[in-house]
Amino acid sequence: MNKKTLAALIAGVEKWERNALAKTPDDAEIWDDTCKLCHLFVMDDCKGCPVRASTGKNYCEGSPWDRAAKALTEWEFHAGCRNARARFRRAAKAEANFLSSLIPATEVLPQ
Repeated sequence: MNKKTLAALIAGVEKWERNALAKTPDDAEIWDDTCKLCHLFVMDDCKGCPVRASTGKNYCEGSPWDRAAKALTEWEFHAGCRNARARFRRAAKAEANFLSSLIPATEVLPQ
């Protein structure tokens, strides 16, 4: 994995860890405009993206992102829905863990 991709992947993990702590839907950043991996790969149908390499699908389909997007929409538009925030936070943590799993074991991560 090249350095740019690794840095974008680490930034993705950090972003999703922040999302898992979101207090309001406005605190959540899930779309491609806030994703460093998307900045690198989305214009080429995700070719070269480690998420696509893992799921075999474009645009984060097949990753926990799907659940996070659904839960965020529910939280935004049905704020009174019981546990909507908790479901989003769980999905966000799952996405952070998923992205972490894509970091090669041979990489030394910054502390």
